[in-house]
Amino acid sequence: VYENDAEKWAAEFLRDSLPDRYRIYTNLNIHYNGQVFEVDQIIVADYAIALVDVKGYRGKVHVGQGTASVGGKLVADAYGKIMNHVRHVPGTWKQFFGERFAPWFRGALFITGDKGENLDLVVENPDLKVFSVDRILAYLQQSEHETEHNRVTDQTVARLEQFLAVTHRVRQQETTLGDFQIVSRPHTCEALSAWVADYRL
Repeated sequence: VYENDAEKWAAEFLRDSLPDRYRIYTNLNIHYNGQVFEVDQIIVADYAIALVDVKGYRGKVHVGQGTASVGGKLVADAYGKIMNHVRHVPGTWKQFFGERFAPWFRGALFITGDKGENLDLVVENPDLKVFSVDRILAYLQQSEHETEHNRVTDQTVARLEQFLAVTHRVRQQETTLGDFQIVSRPHTCEALSAWVADYRL
């Protein structure tokens, strides 16, 4: 299930372009600090687990540290959001599994344009992990000093799925969703959850 066409296209593009051994999970939830957050894509690569936020922005797009604009109009700081997840998830992972170390997590903001076209992307600082279609693949496949001798294993993948499954159970225990107070859940199954909620002014 995808929230929009950009997320669907991005997932299909990455599946077609990355090595078959890479695993791509879409529209999943992660949990830390007592809250649940949605992540557009979680990609298990050779050297790291990547948390990726996907935006279908088109035209002139400018991204800086803590700021972003599309066509000159300010938009939410999606890059700051995904990198905040990257900073917090390893600690939650270590606490959950009772270990001293966690896999290497990296983050990225993937701006797709219109299926890879109609995009004039300006990234203020080259160190920011903000990519269009022509650079995202190289980033996801590269190793870093911290990862080159610590490849992701099948055990890492199994633990990631266990970690995400716990987040799903936490989600079912939530009492709030944004500005809504959850009153009841008249229908819940693996694929769908229907909630009755009050809006908090």
